[in-house]
Amino acid sequence: MKSVIEEIYLNKPDNEDGEKTENYRKIRKEAEEVIERIKAFLPDGQKEQLAKLYNLMCYLVNEQGLAAYKQGFKEGVLLAYETFNP
Repeated sequence: MKSVIEEIYLNKPDNEDGEKTENYRKIRKEAEEVIERIKAFLPDGQKEQLAKLYNLMCYLVNEQGLAAYKQGFKEGVLLAYETFNP
């Protein structure tokens, strides 16, 4: 079972909005173009390795985002506690 913080992070209604920003779309498009240019020079076996690397990097970014979200959530709770319990 996921933690409550992970559930909030992964299921919050506006979670998909990050993918809808202009900057997100620009960066994603640029990354995909670079990957395609690299793949043009690679044999099939290495193309598969490149795809695997790309997917692993995406998973790392997701884990990093979750860790940062958890830390921010924790700090927010501690700040609220300190504010209301002098």
